[in-house]
Amino acid sequence: MLSAAFLVWMPENFIFRYPTWPQWLQRISFYFADKKTDSLINAILNNRNASRERSRFGINWLLTLQHNFLAKKIFIEKSIRPRDYFWAADSCNGCGICAKICPVGNITMIDSRPRWGDSCEVCVACVQWCPQEAAQMRKNTLGRRRYHHPEVSLS
Repeated sequence: MLSAAFLVWMPENFIFRYPTWPQWLQRISFYFADKKTDSLINAILNNRNASRERSRFGINWLLTLQHNFLAKKIFIEKSIRPRDYFWAADSCNGCGICAKICPVGNITMIDSRPRWGDSCEVCVACVQWCPQEAAQMRKNTLGRRRYHHPEVSLS
């Protein structure tokens, strides 16, 4: 049984829905997340029960609603397939990083171009890590800055 739930404020990285946060705001969120992590570790190690933390801004409810809507659209409605959402712009150089980084092997390279299948987890790693910014999700990601956690590298 769940006896505690904690809220940790992290940078927005779902590029399909929201623009990437500016660096200064990312640094602030990492600062507060790092501060909170120590207390969370302590609470978990000591089996502390706690009521579920909630956002002051009603964000949890809104994000859940939006994620459920997107999941329904992508995964449940048969007329919409994940492969219909993703595409590669002309700037794609066929490097294959998108295929290598996909955690479920949903991307194959055909004639040096990525092709998305239907087993997508919508992690958008392909979009975030494309060095040419050629991997796109609909037109929503065009021109948007990509997000990379400062402590994570492609290698």
